[in-house]
Amino acid sequence: MKKLFFGLLLGFILVSGVAEAASISFYRREALIGPEETSIEDTIVFEEAPGSLEIPLFFRAYDFNTRSTLSNHSCEMDDVSYGSVIRCDIPEGEGGRLSLIFNTEGLVRHTGDHYYFEDSLDAPYSTGNMVYNAKLKEGFVLIDEDLDTPFQRFLPDYGQENTDGRRIYVIWSQEDVQKGNGIRPRVSFERTEEVVRDLNEAYIVLLGAVLVLLMIAVGARLGTEDVETIPDALKEDERKIMKIIEDSGGEIKQKRIVNAVDFSKAKVSRLVHDLKDRGLLETEKVGRTNRVKLKKRE
Repeated sequence: MKKLFFGLLLGFILVSGVAEAASISFYRREALIGPEETSIEDTIVFEEAPGSLEIPLFFRAYDFNTRSTLSNHSCEMDDVSYGSVIRCDIPEGEGGRLSLIFNTEGLVRHTGDHYYFEDSLDAPYSTGNMVYNAKLKEGFVLIDEDLDTPFQRFLPDYGQENTDGRRIYVIWSQEDVQKGNGIRPRVSFERTEEVVRDLNEAYIVLLGAVLVLLMIAVGARLGTEDVETIPDALKEDERKIMKIIEDSGGEIKQKRIVNAVDFSKAKVSRLVHDLKDRGLLETEKVGRTNRVKLKKRE
């Protein structure tokens, strides 16, 4: 009887040891955020895979796909009452990487003149390092710090804002994350003041037709009285600054120029200063930035 008891106890300890050994060394979620659709890729690196994995998503997801370096895996995604859930069978005790790829329309809502993104990433097992990268699609930036709104640019506030020259992104990182804990990012963003890049073809054709009709209707008044806003003698970088201001209706905050180009703040400041000295721009202090305007030509 004692042998049977100790045998059962030993078996329980061994099974418990296997369950506790299951761990994740790295969990990264990268979300490419737009006003309508968000594309997500979860990358999970296992030290010892748990055999089965369940990832609850508190939103409806679709277009599900996977990639993996594990010897084999089987994953499926189902809709449930709270959103969707991903369930995977993976080799127990094996190390490797698993990527879960999907899209959703359930993480962004329109709030007045800007958009608000919110998500929740929880560790399915104890995780050595967890990272969330929220990246805005081209043509969008974090909301202006001076905007009169209860929403903040991003939360939690330990996130790091940066850009790859084309897109703005915020990264949050945590170490030694216990099961059930994680990162709950929130981002408020808006369109840039440049010409909207994602107009569909039908809208572009319609806009072109309207412009042609307008030019015909007022053609007699568009003669020699018009003066080109951007002089031909300007360098390429200077012309880019002038074009951004022109496309924004003739004035724009300097910080938005920085967001719209791949120049440093110092370079934008120098270009604006040089163009101002040459009588092409004028500036006005507004809070912690400048409002940059095209100077009216006599």
